[in-house]
Amino acid sequence: MPQGTYGVEYRGPEVARAWDEAPALVTFPRSYWIDKRETSAERYRRCSSCAAADASMPGEMPVQVSLAEARAFCEETGRRLPTNAEWEAAARGPSPCHEPAEIQMRQGNMNCNLTAFPWGDDESTLCARTHSSQCQIQNGPRAVGPHPEGASPLGVEELSGNVAEWISDPEGDKGLVKGWDWAPVDKSDDVPRRLAPYLTVGGRAWKLASSRQGVRCVRGPAMDEVYRVAPKYLR
Repeated sequence: MPQGTYGVEYRGPEVARAWDEAPALVTFPRSYWIDKRETSAERYRRCSSCAAADASMPGEMPVQVSLAEARAFCEETGRRLPTNAEWEAAARGPSPCHEPAEIQMRQGNMNCNLTAFPWGDDESTLCARTHSSQCQIQNGPRAVGPHPEGASPLGVEELSGNVAEWISDPEGDKGLVKGWDWAPVDKSDDVPRRLAPYLTVGGRAWKLASSRQGVRCVRGPAMDEVYRVAPKYLR
């Protein structure tokens, strides 16, 4: 991920309550590396100091571990879990905007490359680009890549669907996950409409830290993240 400015979604005390999360720009002064694909069980098992993975899980499937185990795996391999901003930046790619005042509504979405999905804003292709049991009649996650159909502009895969992924931002005794997963939702509702909020780049969910979720690591020192929120979204 090259150094530069990225469009992300931010929440904090200075954001007007009505918006909850506000579009913002964040600039990374250095580049960083992020896994192209989710961590497979085979890759996780190479970590001799990590907690044991489910032995019955085929090696090509995405590993699912607790938040503490995910952190330990990344750290043992000289990496770390991504922050929310790093994860979203990887999903959208660099932004053409440089000032938060440039963030404006455009056809229901935001400009400055604040796309809803890694491939853009087209929700009608969601089921063709993500792995979800509701869309694709599957009972569980699929094997780790290659799955370029839903990749981000910089080629990062499976950021939407398959397994939810831990990020480093904690929420008390819970952790935050991004990307959601293959799990079904209420079949009585319109499938793409019900899935979309959970599979979007900005969507995040709370999970008990002991629950088992996917892992994607980043390499590079942690950077100060200064969010510049569009003025209209501030208190």
